[in-house]
Amino acid sequence: MPVIQELHVDGGASVNAVLAPESIQNENTHTQVGECSSSAQLLKFPPAVKVRGRPRLQTKKTAIGQTRSANKMCVPYKQKRVYERTLTLVRSLVTGVRPEDVNNTNPVGPQHLRLQPDELPSIILHEDVVLSVIKPLVTPPAWKKLNSALKERRKMNLWKCSCCCKDTAETNCVECDSCLEWYHWQCVGIERAPRNEWYCYVCKMNL
Repeated sequence: MPVIQELHVDGGASVNAVLAPESIQNENTHTQVGECSSSAQLLKFPPAVKVRGRPRLQTKKTAIGQTRSANKMCVPYKQKRVYERTLTLVRSLVTGVRPEDVNNTNPVGPQHLRLQPDELPSIILHEDVVLSVIKPLVTPPAWKKLNSALKERRKMNLWKCSCCCKDTAETNCVECDSCLEWYHWQCVGIERAPRNEWYCYVCKMNL
């Protein structure tokens, strides 16, 4: 049963307070704890998820968000497939159009070819190059003018640096193993002949 207890407050006054027995207080405490325990049992938590680290991207991208191409390496001209050899030739000859857009149904005309004998690339003079592979990719008038310019170029016996367009006869030069063009050492920043295959910056950019 309740217990009446006299309590003294500030100022000397006394107040009678009704206190619940200790057993009742304990019972109320146990009841509240029991209700909390029941509520906790009713809570449903999501299942645990295993942490596997940062997910890998399916497609690698560059710092500016563009799709990064797969790792590719330059290969010597001799090791290229027919399509790759043809594209290398087209890149060295056409101007004003994208080399990738040139095909059998869209041949290039004389206005988009380098036809001046002294401007022809060194690759068409190389012994490993078969120029006829690009014949289906140019119009008949363009093919005729290209062969005429090639004959004049062979008579000139001229080899130019593909970077500065100056003669390569008077200084050390290096040939790109991919596009077969010649470069002055100074133009490409080397000081001695490469021991292995060497590739110019143009071929590296076109990967």
